Amino acid sequence: VERAWKYAGSDLRRDLDPCMAHNGTCEFVTFVNYVLSSYPDAGWYGGAFDAAYRKTLLDYSFRHWKEHSPFLKGQLALTLKRMARPKDAKLVWDSVMDAAKTDPDLGTYFAPEDRAWLWYNDTIETQAFALRVLAELEPADSRRHGLVQWLFLNKKLNQWKSTRATSEVIYALVWYLKKEGALAAREAVTVEVASQKTTFAFEPDRYTGKRNQVVVPGDKIDPKRDSAIGVSKTGQGLTFASATWHFSTE
Repeated sequence: VERAWKYAGSDLRRDLDPCMAHNGTCEFVTFVNYVLSSYPDAGWYGGAFDAAYRKTLLDYSFRHWKEHSPFLKGQLALTLKRMARPKDAKLVWDSVMDAAKTDPDLGTYFAPEDRAWLWYNDTIETQAFALRVLAELEPADSRRHGLVQWLFLNKKLNQWKSTRATSEVIYALVWYLKKEGALAAREAVTVEVASQKTTFAFEPDRYTGKRNQVVVPGDKIDPKRDSAIGVSKTGQGLTFASATWHFSTE
């Protein structure tokens, strides 16, 4: 890693310097500094970037923070926090979460960016990264559950077209599950319908297949009684359940 940074460092700085000299916002500056902040210490990249240059990068990004997308604001907020500027980190990140919407059925989410095809505007990646930022800056924020809920619902109803976004989601969710004590945990779901109770057990290391369902034949159904279905669970995390009533009439 050290040799790679020594090799790439001069080229990166050759790109970063004119980028910062430009009047507009340079997203690449924020991204590079965030990557550097993710290492345990400066020894990993010390041959390419020193503390003074990293401060120059951070000062530039913070001057332009209002022009950043939510994804870049998340990267900037983490970099600020890791470089001992917690108040500035909170300022930047609060602006992101203030724009979030929370719905009991949809979860917590953000309005899609106008140019979602840009690498720093991707909807799924932004949502997943917001979960990571929240876990580091404000781990007790209850909206973390809503961020997860929206991701699962989106995956259930859509096809994600980016392997980068998918890997970001998996990374963020594993981090979330670990912090919530739900990683590698057994889940049990009980379904009550038609005067019967069925419990499904989901072990963390065993796939149970797709057909986890309760089927009630027509002659066993009482419409007055069975129009209400109960689903309960144990353990942390979310469970999705759906009900379908098939009928025919003349």
